[in-house]
Amino acid sequence: MVATTLSKAATDPVIYSNHFDLIIIDEASMAYAPQIAYAATLGTRVIICGDFKQLPPIAVSRHGLVEKWLKQDIFHLSGITDWVERRLEHPQLMLLPIQRRMHPDISAFTNKQFYHSLVSDHPETLNQRAHIAKRSPFAKQAAVLMSMTDHLPWCHTDRGSRWNLMNSLAAIQLMLSANKSAIDSIGYATPYRAQARWMNRVLPIFFNQRDLSVSADIFASTIHKFQGSEKDLMIVDLTDSYPQEKAGTLLTKMESGRLINVSVTRAKGKFILLGDDGYIKKNVREDKPIRKLIHHLEEKSKQYKRDTAIVFSQTHTKRLRWYGVKENEKLKKDIAAAKDVVVLSFEKAEDVSLEIWEVLKRRESYLTIIILCKQKGKIPLTSFKYDPRDFYHPFIGLDKKVLWFGSFHSGNMDYEDFSYRPRVFSSKFYKAYEETLY
Repeated sequence: MVATTLSKAATDPVIYSNHFDLIIIDEASMAYAPQIAYAATLGTRVIICGDFKQLPPIAVSRHGLVEKWLKQDIFHLSGITDWVERRLEHPQLMLLPIQRRMHPDISAFTNKQFYHSLVSDHPETLNQRAHIAKRSPFAKQAAVLMSMTDHLPWCHTDRGSRWNLMNSLAAIQLMLSANKSAIDSIGYATPYRAQARWMNRVLPIFFNQRDLSVSADIFASTIHKFQGSEKDLMIVDLTDSYPQEKAGTLLTKMESGRLINVSVTRAKGKFILLGDDGYIKKNVREDKPIRKLIHHLEEKSKQYKRDTAIVFSQTHTKRLRWYGVKENEKLKKDIAAAKDVVVLSFEKAEDVSLEIWEVLKRRESYLTIIILCKQKGKIPLTSFKYDPRDFYHPFIGLDKKVLWFGSFHSGNMDYEDFSYRPRVFSSKFYKAYEETLY
C-alpha cells in the first residue's frame, strides 16, 4: 500500500514507475481532472471518491481550456452530476446513503437542500453527538443562527478581501464559551482571506495558558481549507455587512451552494452561523443557499436574540468583556482613569452620548484627545486633535491598551435589550488593530 498526493504521483518515479492493482483517489471534487486521468493510468482498477456538492478545483486563469479542464471536477466532466440532478442512477456511481458525522439537526438542512433527501442519519449519530450539542455556547442546540444585525458589525475591504472586527470578537466570545464547556475541537471558517488572517493574528492574544486553561484544539481559516476536515463545533462567520453596498460574490455566485455545503458539513455536534442576517436578507436573493440556510436556522432557533444575550453576558477572560449599549459606567470609569491618550472615532458628535462628553470635558486638560470623524462640527471640547483619516467604525481607545467598540449613544439602537458592545483589554490587540486599520 502506498499513500501519496496526486502531484507526487506524477513527479516521483517511486510512484509512477510502478503499476498497482487498485488506485483510490480521495477528495476528487477538488482535484484537477488531468491529475485524476494520469493517476488512473497507474493501476488496473480505479475508485474515485468525492462529493460533487462540495468545492470544485481552484484555478485563477480565465483561459477557455482552463475553464473546461481545470475548473470543473471529474463528476461534472464525466456527466455523472447531470444524471444525479435528473434523479437517474448512473451505472458507475455508488451513492453513500448514510452519514455518520453530523448531529441530525445539522444534517437536516444539507440533506434537503443539496442531496435531494437521499442521505439519512445513522441511528447512533444523535446519541454520539448529543453530548456536544448540550454544551455551551447555546446549550442543548446543535444548529444555531447568531445574529449580529443589532451589534454594528461594520465590514471593511482589505486588498480585495473583507474584514469585520465586531464579528471576529463575537466569534472569540463563542470560542471562549466552548473552551470553558470542554468542547474538544473548534473550527472557525470565513469566506474571506482577510478575516482569516486577522483571526489567526489575534486568537493567541485571547487563548493563552497564562490567562485561562486552553483545552480545545482551535483552527481558523477560509472555508476552502476546511474541506476534508471536521470539528466538534464549527463557527461560520459570513463577515459581510454594511457599509459594503453588495454582498460578496462568494455568497451570491451560482456555485455558492457548494461553499455553504462545505461550511455546514464540517460540524460534528454544533454548528453556529455568525453574521449580519439583516444585511444578507436585503442584499441576497431568496433563492440563494445562504438565504435558505438563514431561514432554516431561524425556524429552528426562535429565541436566538435572547440566547445571544446570554452568550454576551458571560465573562471568560479579563481581556474581553461585553456590555449592553445602555451600560456606560465602566466606559466612563475607563476614561476617567486614562493617563495619556484617548482616541475617539465616530461619524458625528451626536453619536456620542452627553454623559461621555461630560467625562471627556473634565479630563481634556490632562489628556491628549484625538478625534476621527466625518463631521468635525459640534464637538463639545476645546482641546483636541482632529485626525482627517477616513472614519471606519465607532471606537474609543485608551492609552493604547483598552478598546471599546460599537454604539456610544444608547438612544440610537432599535433593540437595546439585545445590543452589546465589546471592551478589549490588551496592548497587543490594540497594536494589531491599529496596524490592520491603518
